[in-house]
Amino acid sequence: PLYWDAARVRLHRAVFYPYDEATTVLNLYKAGELDVLVSGLLPPYALRRLRQKRDYVSGPYLLSYFLLVNVRRPPLSDRRVRWALALAIDRERLCGRLLAAGQQPSGTFTPSDFQGTYPRPPGVGYDPERARQLLAAAGYPEGRGLRLRFLYNTGALHAQIAEAIQADWRRAFPFLRVELINQEWQVYLNTVRLGDFDIARRSFSADFSDPTSFLDSLLATSPNNPTGWANPQYDRLIQQANAEADGRRRMTLLARAEAVLLDDLPIIPIYSSVVSFLRKPYVRGWHANVLDRHPLKFVAVEREGTAPGLLGR
Repeated sequence: PLYWDAARVRLHRAVFYPYDEATTVLNLYKAGELDVLVSGLLPPYALRRLRQKRDYVSGPYLLSYFLLVNVRRPPLSDRRVRWALALAIDRERLCGRLLAAGQQPSGTFTPSDFQGTYPRPPGVGYDPERARQLLAAAGYPEGRGLRLRFLYNTGALHAQIAEAIQADWRRAFPFLRVELINQEWQVYLNTVRLGDFDIARRSFSADFSDPTSFLDSLLATSPNNPTGWANPQYDRLIQQANAEADGRRRMTLLARAEAVLLDDLPIIPIYSSVVSFLRKPYVRGWHANVLDRHPLKFVAVEREGTAPGLLGR
């Protein structure tokens, strides 16, 4: 009641349920125990069916899904090996056959051109023949003698993506051995922080709608950069962009920085995401947006027989 704009707030309270098992929360939603099933908790196996429901809402989302590459570890310290691995991933196939929410294959770290203001550089594509040539030139013809550990955190979708990428690499490099390692979230975070990985899955969402929300995370001094990669040219371009007052020149500098990043490939881009969730028809003010933020000040529940402003059950 002491909030400065209390007269506009229509909710009396909101109840959040910290479940992380997709099937459980979907059943709760179906049973009417939840008013909104938030983005990220829709079970992958049900997405194609759920997209036909009137409760389903989706839209663009500033989130990139990619692989971290530990460049401190040979042979991943060899740029040719990193490029071979990146070129062997069929992103179109992965998004089209496995992912069902509308994710877009992406060869860049930034997931958007930011309303046409950002001249996003060309990304890495799919070229298994070139991938085989690069890996052979690096001393691992058809993947002979190359073993990698692929780390991912618990989650049905992450496991399926890891298996799909493993299969792509197996098709391109028959003798490459990739061990998939699943860890619970907190264990996974600590393992990555310690640098105890070869390849690790990662996603990154924007704090604000600007390329630097992504690109700053791979500066040499960034705590979000566990790859061991440091490139003075990249850091210098980001710093120049941060000091540039002209908007167009600033975006050009950022695009040049991303081009340096994509040339070195300490990360391997996979896809850009979408926000998707289930929302009961009586919920007002909970909309899809590129940052997936939903200020409760603007949310309301409008249905008969419900206590005014009860969100969650």
